[in-house]
Amino acid sequence: MRVVVSHPTGNANLRAVLRGLHERDMLHTFCTTLAFSEPVLAKIPMPANIRDEFAARVFPEVPSASVVTHPLRESVRQIARRAGWKRLTRHETGLASYHQVYYALDLAVARRLPRLAREGAGSLYAYEDGAMMSFTAAEQLGLTCVYDLPSPHWRAVKDILEEERDRQPDWAGTMDGLIDSDQHRKRKDRELHLSDRILVASSFSRSALGRYLGMEDVVTVVPYGAPSPRTDRVIRRGPGQPIRIFFAGRLSQSKGFADLVAALGRLDIDWQATIAGGLPREVPDALSAFLKRDNVEYLGFVTPDRLFGAMTQAHVFVFPSLYEGFGMVLTEAMACGLPIIATPHTAAPDLITDGREGFIVPIRDPDAIADRITRLAENEDLRQAMAQAALDLAARSPWSRYEEAVAAAVGKAVAQ
Repeated sequence: MRVVVSHPTGNANLRAVLRGLHERDMLHTFCTTLAFSEPVLAKIPMPANIRDEFAARVFPEVPSASVVTHPLRESVRQIARRAGWKRLTRHETGLASYHQVYYALDLAVARRLPRLAREGAGSLYAYEDGAMMSFTAAEQLGLTCVYDLPSPHWRAVKDILEEERDRQPDWAGTMDGLIDSDQHRKRKDRELHLSDRILVASSFSRSALGRYLGMEDVVTVVPYGAPSPRTDRVIRRGPGQPIRIFFAGRLSQSKGFADLVAALGRLDIDWQATIAGGLPREVPDALSAFLKRDNVEYLGFVTPDRLFGAMTQAHVFVFPSLYEGFGMVLTEAMACGLPIIATPHTAAPDLITDGREGFIVPIRDPDAIADRITRLAENEDLRQAMAQAALDLAARSPWSRYEEAVAAAVGKAVAQ
C-alpha cells in the first residue's frame, strides 16, 4: 500500500519523509498548499528575498505528477503577512492564520481521500494540527493513519510553563506556549486518538504522550538526522583564551534562557557568549542587561550559513530548554564540532551519551550548567575529545537514517 502525505509547507523533516517514501516506492501523493518548479521560478523576475521564499516551496524530492496543491488560504496568508494585515493572520481565528491554513488543507485532503483510495492509496501520513478531518475520512475508508507529532503534548507544555511563571515571574512575558484555545487543544487530542501510529522525534515527547494520554504503546521515536559536518577539524582553545559559549534559539524562558543567564553569572572563569535568535515580545530587565555585557555578542536572527559559521568558532553549545519535540540546533551544533550541554526535555538523551559528546543536565539547574561549562573550560583535552565525538556522531547520523526509519515505521503500521 502506498502513502498520501499531507503538510502545508516544507521543512527539513517533511522533505526527509518524502524522500524516504518516494525512494522506496511507497509515496502515492503529496498534498500541500503551494508548490513551484525550479524552471518556472528561474524565468520569473522577482526580488531575491521573494525568490528565496518561493524556492522553499520547490519539492525536488517528489515527481511533480505526485504533488497536489490547495493554494488559496496559504496564498492569502502570504499576502496578508507582507501587507501587515494582522487581523487576517490573528492566532487561530484569522481567516489566513497559520491554523486556518492547516485546517483548510486538512479539509481538502479529507474530500480528496476517497478518490486517492480508489487509485491505490492505503495510508495517510499527516502532521499535528492538520489531521483531524482527513484522519476521520481515512478511518471511514479503512486507511492506516500515521501521525507526525513534532512537539511535546500540549499538556506537558502547559504544566511546565505554568510552573515556570511562578518560578520566574520576571520572564513570564517571554513564554507564549499557553495561547491555544480549548477547542484547538481538543482538536489535537482528537487527532492523536484517530492515529494508528504516532511518530515523534524524542523520548521526551513519547513519555509525555504516555503520561497524559496513556498512548506510549502506539508511539515510535525516530530522531531527526543531522546536517553534514560543517568542519573537518575541531578548533583548539588557546592557553588563557576565554571559553566561547554559543546559544541559538528564541531568547525566552521556554528555552531556559533565564537559567543560562544565571549560570553564566555564577562562572569563576573567563568566558564569552555568542547568542543567535529572536527577542521575545516582552524583554525582561535581566535579559537587556545581559545582552549589554562586553563579553556577550548578540547576533539576532541569522541565516543558516551565518549560524554555522559562528558555531564553528565556538567551544561549547548550551541549550537548557524546558521542552522540545527535538531541538534541531543540537545536531547543527554537533555538525560544527561542538560538545553540547542540554536537558532531558530535548532529544539530547536520544542523540548523545552523557559525558561523551556532551552533558545532559536537569532543567532549571543553573548550577549544573555552570559546573559543566567549568569542566570543559578547565580541561581542554576533555573538551577536544567531546567535540570530536560530537562531530563524528553527526557524520554517522545523516538524514538518510531518518528517512529509512520513517519508511520502516510506516510500513510496519500499514502491515498491522
